[in-house]
Amino acid sequence: MKPHIFISYSTKNTDVIDQLRKTLELHQQPAWVDYSRLMAGDNLSDKIEKAISDARYFIVVVSLDSLESDWVQREVKLALAQKELRGDDFSVIPVVLSGVGKNMLRLLIPSEIKAVFVQEAATGLDDAMPEIFTALHMQSVAKTDRAVEVVAEPIEELVLKLSNPHITEQEGVHRVCALAELEEIRWYVESYFRWPTANEVKNSTISGVLQLAKCN
Repeated sequence: MKPHIFISYSTKNTDVIDQLRKTLELHQQPAWVDYSRLMAGDNLSDKIEKAISDARYFIVVVSLDSLESDWVQREVKLALAQKELRGDDFSVIPVVLSGVGKNMLRLLIPSEIKAVFVQEAATGLDDAMPEIFTALHMQSVAKTDRAVEVVAEPIEELVLKLSNPHITEQEGVHRVCALAELEEIRWYVESYFRWPTANEVKNSTISGVLQLAKCN
């Protein structure tokens, strides 16, 4: 059985934890997340201690809430003890959410342990995943998972052709109208907030003719 990744967190950050767990498991990395702390359970401390000792990696999601969590502090102490005991065979990986500075982080994690900082953005965790994969010694996944930066070419010059000019009257107001035609429209279609590759983007062009009624 592949050693699991223990994830320590505050219950106030469950949405982030769910996203992180699903991403790891999508890459065949089993994650151990203790959702049972939300309810009373017998021998919960023993259960957590064993899960940490059996883990290959220990990820602690550091937020303002987890810094105040007794559970998180207890789990980090157990993980640091495991690292001291097992050395390079056990890794502690802090994943730091927005709002936690380096000085605050050191209250929980020793300075020699490298942390992954998640930027405050809708894609913050996704953007941090390559660095998390690297910390998990998954360099091959980290390289392929990085977003491909695509430089889009300028949109082609559009030529507007007007035909059939005429004057219309509605409620005493006269308007000049014509049939407007835009020929050879080409633009790059962005299907997602990240384009897969530059070649795929370049192939995603559309040519056509758009006719519309334009009134001035």
